[in-house]
Amino acid sequence: MPISFDFMRSVLVVCFLFCSSTIYASGISEWLMRVETAPERLSYTGSFLYEHDGEMESMRVVHRVRNNQFKERLYSLTGSAREIIRDDNSVWCYIPDKQVGVHEYRQSSRNTFLQIRGEQISKLDKYYSLELGELSRVADRQARIISIMPRDDYRYGYELWVDTETGLLLRSDLKDRSGVTIERYMFVEISIGTEISDAELEPMTDQNSLSWFGMDMPKSRSSDGESAMLWDSETLPAGFKLSYSVNRRSVMEDGLVEHHVYSDGLSSVSLFVKNRADGKTLTTGVSRMGAVSAYSTNVDGFDVTVVGEVPESTVSIIATGVARIN
Repeated sequence: MPISFDFMRSVLVVCFLFCSSTIYASGISEWLMRVETAPERLSYTGSFLYEHDGEMESMRVVHRVRNNQFKERLYSLTGSAREIIRDDNSVWCYIPDKQVGVHEYRQSSRNTFLQIRGEQISKLDKYYSLELGELSRVADRQARIISIMPRDDYRYGYELWVDTETGLLLRSDLKDRSGVTIERYMFVEISIGTEISDAELEPMTDQNSLSWFGMDMPKSRSSDGESAMLWDSETLPAGFKLSYSVNRRSVMEDGLVEHHVYSDGLSSVSLFVKNRADGKTLTTGVSRMGAVSAYSTNVDGFDVTVVGEVPESTVSIIATGVARIN
């Protein structure tokens, strides 16, 4: 029986749509890989706006990559003076108006605005709707817009403006499922590839003028009882997996804090568990500040806190599933 022209046309249309969508998805993955790796290759300085809770702050970042090592200084230009200095292993927070400093030994994402886990990029479309958008401009540079919207109520979405030349993220809008912007980072001026001196990465605040907390090296996973991981959540939303675990010294008081990070490749949630030595119990409930949701409760005399840039339902379901594993 001869094959009709209409049948052949239908087959060609289906093939075209399938192939086009495959190439389209692959293109978005390549763009996201560029976003992830750009801060590992490039030095830059710039000023950006941070909008949240109806407020706007102006900040400056100095980011240097040298000998495959990075160091970054982030400091406020408006409001209370504060600055953060990060490298591959540590984070220093300077809060001079409170006369407080915090120093933690921990690995940091090299991306200032967004942490993307490369090994999970190919699986993002299970939990997010990905769309490659039009060209635009941010900080007088050409940018490609990428829309990443959640398929469920357990994560937020993003609209990203990616520098077409370098892959650096120039703007990031965090959105809820209905498309309302919750938080925004946006460069207003940026210089890429410039030489950065050691002096530009030094804090303005005198370190000796602050009271410092969290100076001890954290305890890593090991076979001894003190450092073993004792807790986990049995109710992770689909797509979230354990990313890493560590025991670290409590920042503001004595004692170890067990810290787990769960991620779906884009959104991350932290679980903190600490023994309550004074016998008091933590007030159970959910709270929110801007894009950050937190859920606190008490399990068998231990304080349990789950926090992350995710909806309240996500921290709630993870926290209520926390239990001993040993």
